[in-house]
Amino acid sequence: DCELKLPFGADAYKIMEEYNFRSILNKKELFETQTENVETKTEISCNIVEVDTEEKFENMISSLSYKTISVYTDNLTMNLSNGETEFVLYSSGEIFNNNLSKLKKLFENAQEKICFDSKLLMHELSDYGIGLNNYFDVSLAIYISNEMDAEISFDDALKMNNILTEAKAQALFKL
Repeated sequence: DCELKLPFGADAYKIMEEYNFRSILNKKELFETQTENVETKTEISCNIVEVDTEEKFENMISSLSYKTISVYTDNLTMNLSNGETEFVLYSSGEIFNNNLSKLKKLFENAQEKICFDSKLLMHELSDYGIGLNNYFDVSLAIYISNEMDAEISFDDALKMNNILTEAKAQALFKL
């Protein structure tokens, strides 16, 4: 027989914290009162590379070509990460515009991509004739899993999950 007792105790909290069950940890009503004051902050740091030369662009494409990548965009910059390094590419720059065919291959291939607000990303990519295939939208997952009435901003998602970082694409691996 398996019995589920609520609220969870401190031991359950520690296990869920160890395995990064952030969405459950943020629901304080599931835990005994002694864990309510426990607030874990995740600080994400990684190597951040500004892609401002052709050589750095080629290194970026090579680094992003072999596993799941994450993408965050804010109309001016595109942050891309392979889980180890974050690349910052300026979407209005010469490097971006000179390499649209390589970016098209990256975004349209079968490789898994993690993004925040796929609708915005698809709209921005379509301005350059680029599609988006095989993606997971973190903002949609947060919206559904938290039964929210409104969309959540990226910054609010970071706060909700106690994540501190400048590496926006890297953070998508933790949300």
